[in-house]
Amino acid sequence: MQVNTLYLALVLSILLGSAITALIYYKFYKKYDGLLREILNLLQQKSFIKNDDYQLYDYLGMAGFGLRMSLLKKIMAGKRFQIAKGRWVETKANEFLLNNFNLAWVRSFYNLINVITALFVMAMVLAVFF
Repeated sequence: MQVNTLYLALVLSILLGSAITALIYYKFYKKYDGLLREILNLLQQKSFIKNDDYQLYDYLGMAGFGLRMSLLKKIMAGKRFQIAKGRWVETKANEFLLNNFNLAWVRSFYNLINVITALFVMAMVLAVFF
């Protein structure tokens, strides 16, 4: 009886946590989508990236927000990386971002992604072992 109660409490906690993180993700999207578009447009204007590098993600709306954030995070890492065949994003893009934008919110977004991942793992563990 106590195992069933514990199981139910864990499942309800995961569901509640999932709902809360989905709401927070939506708020991040609404708050920072315009800024992210502006950042990517400026990077495009400065020829660090091309429109084709993120245009598909732009059309995906809220789902594409996370993918555009991953591109921003790669640029913020400050390392040169290949974005397409024969094209690289240089470290100057990171310098440009740091000089022109306050990007502390990107870390908060990735903390949220870590919480979502932990909830998913806990749900999978419960599904397998119970």
